[in-house]
Amino acid sequence: MAAHLNLSNRSLVSNSISNGLDTSYNTRHNVQTQAQQAYCRTCTSSETLVLPSSTSYRQKSHSRRGAAALASQVRKQQASSVSRPGPTRRKSICHAYSDNGESKNGVEVPTSAENGFPNAPETSPAPGFAKIEDAIEEIRKGRFVLVVDDEDRENEGDLIIAAESMTPEKMAFMVNHTSGVICAGLTPTRAKELNLPLMVPPDLNEDRMTTAYTITCDAKDGISTGISAADRTLTVKLLADAQTEPSDFRRPGHVFPLIAREAGVLERTGHTEAAVDLSRLAGMSPCGVLSEVVNRDGSMQRTPELKEFAKEHGLLLISIADLVAYRKKHSNLIKRTAKAHLPTEFGDFSMICYESLLDGEEHVALVKGEIGDGEGVLSRLHSECLTGDIFHSQRCDCGPQLQLAMKKLEREGRGVIVYLRGH
Repeated sequence: MAAHLNLSNRSLVSNSISNGLDTSYNTRHNVQTQAQQAYCRTCTSSETLVLPSSTSYRQKSHSRRGAAALASQVRKQQASSVSRPGPTRRKSICHAYSDNGESKNGVEVPTSAENGFPNAPETSPAPGFAKIEDAIEEIRKGRFVLVVDDEDRENEGDLIIAAESMTPEKMAFMVNHTSGVICAGLTPTRAKELNLPLMVPPDLNEDRMTTAYTITCDAKDGISTGISAADRTLTVKLLADAQTEPSDFRRPGHVFPLIAREAGVLERTGHTEAAVDLSRLAGMSPCGVLSEVVNRDGSMQRTPELKEFAKEHGLLLISIADLVAYRKKHSNLIKRTAKAHLPTEFGDFSMICYESLLDGEEHVALVKGEIGDGEGVLSRLHSECLTGDIFHSQRCDCGPQLQLAMKKLEREGRGVIVYLRGH
């Protein structure tokens, strides 16, 4: 079998579920040589794997960040409960089987979005850098935070503050110590609401970091030319105000709105996303003002200079890398997209689809029976294998593993199979 065999149209399963269809893979999957790989490494090896009469079932390891949110609890507990003859009782990842904090099958789900990896190890910031929790508190108090990205990226530091906390005095400080190009990070939804389209279409964006600049703007009323600290303060505060209408701006102007990615720094490790994430984490409007810190000669400040700048002005310095780690630990990284009844030759299951907020990948949970309090639930973590699961390849035992897991759940009358897609 060719090693480049891939599975396309990752939304196919979700669409089928949404339409209430029996998702019959052999008639509904479109196989092409694009999109993500969907086979295990064993399937593409040069030697054929002869299955033993009594197959050994094992947990597969997964490092893909899109799958991590759905499977974190299973991995943490090494919950490959179909790993040997006879079921092993593990606590289910049933908290993932509900959205919007609803209770499903009697299992209460945290309503906060900050429910990602509570047991992940704590990481300490590098010398000279502050904790993300402290930076969030600074933003909440209306203060600046200095944020630096990776050395192999821009290797620059931005002053960031929540837009709703901006004052003419703070704007003057920002203008005096930065390039003077005042930007405001916005969510895609907010940019659309305010009728702030991209400056150039995505396919024509030649910016090195593909920064999503919109057309510039100024507040329509209450300003003079739009360039003064007071004028730009009013403009950014209007951008953050949920009551603002598109007609409250004139275009072009002297403030540069930037559209952040939906998943923030987890999707793009840029200052735009950091500004929006920090504002949101501080419980404020998800709109942050940012500009690059420069030296007196106009050159960009790098980490050594930024540490001195932070010390001189009493600012906290954080890295986007630490913000990424913080969000991975605390954020909910998946959303539930569809659910359907799935009759199979092994029995009837509830099929629930989840989408990763990191990479858009879709994963499936097959649920049998009532999960109840989540205790003692038979669980299986299964990695997608197109050739083994669908075409019954003799080079791996993926298909038989999945089938046996479904049989065991049917006999048990209660359990979960998490089907992780995309390699």
